[in-house]
Amino acid sequence: MIRGTANKTDANAALLVVDGREVSTVDFGNINTADIASINVLKDASAAVYGSRGANGVVIVETKRGQ
Repeated sequence: MIRGTANKTDANAALLVVDGREVSTVDFGNINTADIASINVLKDASAAVYGSRGANGVVIVETKRGQ
């Protein structure tokens, strides 16, 4: 969690981006940790690039295959 706790509808969940594509929490959980090259967390003004979808923060994951 980037900010606070999530509720049952994930209204407070961060936007998850893997290799430039938005993914669901289920898909995000299925990423093999050995495939991850880097993880960046954007919050506040730096997440404004993603508009209202990034209001609760953005988690950006680059995989070794996505480079």
